[in-house]
Parts: sequence; structure tokens; C-alpha cells
Amino acid sequence: MQGERNLAFDLLTKLDLYQSAHTNIRTKQVVNMMRGRYFKSGVRMSDKVKAQEIFTEIIAYKGPYKYFHVDSMIHLVELLIIELKAFGHYEVFKEIMSLMEKLSEIATSQKYVEVLIHTQIMEAKLKIIELDFDTASDLLDSALGTAKQTGLQKLTVTIEEEIREIRTNFKGLEKFFDANSNYGERLEKMEIQDYLQKVRNIVE
Repeated sequence: MQGERNLAFDLLTKLDLYQSAHTNIRTKQVVNMMRGRYFKSGVRMSDKVKAQEIFTEIIAYKGPYKYFHVDSMIHLVELLIIELKAFGHYEVFKEIMSLMEKLSEIATSQKYVEVLIHTQIMEAKLKIIELDFDTASDLLDSALGTAKQTGLQKLTVTIEEEIREIRTNFKGLEKFFDANSNYGERLEKMEIQDYLQKVRNIVE
């Protein structure tokens, strides 16, 4: 495994040299994306912090060509989830919420219907963590309506199952979240990683 990372690091070093000699925006973002994934795969927290910085830079780019924005958001959310599980800080949770809202806006504007539906399900789960059941219900209803309108039968069934499970476990969830201030443990309870993977599969 370490040998593979050394080879990857050597390749990135060569790509960095190539990038520095070229002004092509796509080339720069491809290299940055590879660097972000490299550091994300590291076992040390310092590697993951570096990966966060790289993905944040890609997302913040305001130029005419925005490559890898959605993919970078997913990677960054995954990294923030790791941080949240490690430390449980509310500020990290809020950053995840903010990224989900941006992802939802992009999916709406670019008509990524399945991405929008999965993102709204994740947003709903995050709202439940904050005990905002009304907004969570609205998000799930919106996702369900979109799935039905676009004929996405499997997603329709998935959302209906999520709604039933949440309503069935409403009191238990409320009690658990009310008694537990650690947002990492709260997030673990809602299991959003599967939906992140589904979004990644769509956009990659």
C-alpha cells in the first residue's frame, strides 16, 4: 500500500511540474482533483486537512469553466463527516449542511434530477438531526414528488420507506438527539453515506 502511495506521489509531482508549465484551466483542475484524492486517501489527519483545502479551492473557483465542482463537494462532505465523527463539533455539521444546500442548488439549476432527489433526502436527514422535523418532512415530500413526476419508481419506493421509518421512529429519534449533543454520533444514526455514494456514482 505504501509503495502504491509513493508511486502516486511521484506521478503527482510530475503532474504538478506539467501543470506549472501550462495555463489550461481544465488541466489545472484535473491535477488538483488528483491531488485532493491522493491526500484524502492518506491515513493521517494532516493529509485529510490538506485534501479539504484542495477541494475547497476547487469549489471556490469562480472562473468560466467549473470542472469537478459536484465531485469536489462530495469528497469534501465525506472528509467533513470523518472530522465530525472524530470531534463531534456543531460547526463542522453546519459546514456539511451548507455544502448540501449548494449541491441542491446546482442540481436544481443543471436539472440533475436524481442528484437533487438524493441530496434532498440527505438534507432531510440532517434537518432531523437538528430536530427540525417540519423542514425534513417538506424536503422528503419534495423529493417524493419529483421522483413520482419523473417516473423514478425505485427512488419513489426508497423515499416512501424513509418516510415510514422516520415516522415510525420519530419519538425515539427525538429522544436520542435531545439527549446526545455529539453531532458525530447523531450523524451516524442517520446514515447518509449511502446517498453520498449514489450521488458520486451519478456524477463520476
